[in-house]
Amino acid sequence: ENIGGSHCYEIFTGSEQFKQLMEDEPGSFFVTDFLARHFEKLVFNGLGLDRFPKLRNAYFGKYRKMVYLVKRENTDTLARAEAAAESVGLELEVRHTGYGGFQKFLETK
Repeated sequence: ENIGGSHCYEIFTGSEQFKQLMEDEPGSFFVTDFLARHFEKLVFNGLGLDRFPKLRNAYFGKYRKMVYLVKRENTDTLARAEAAAESVGLELEVRHTGYGGFQKFLETK
């Protein structure tokens, strides 16, 4: 999923849509299907927020919303994305991207 920071998210949304999203709200924390499904273990627990909730502001205080880039629609994954956003106090925005330019990206590598 993480193919080089925010650039991997640009692959799914397309350059123009990603640029517009960043201009509209630069304080966005992005998740894709994988991270939405595993947010609790990898991020919430991984950063120790389950044990030290006061760290929430240190990690997520500058973010304004969580943007879920949906590659494949799945109600369970959407529910997990909603729970992830709520667990760190962020508004959730859902954007259906599919795989976007990911195949093209792979062909150029």
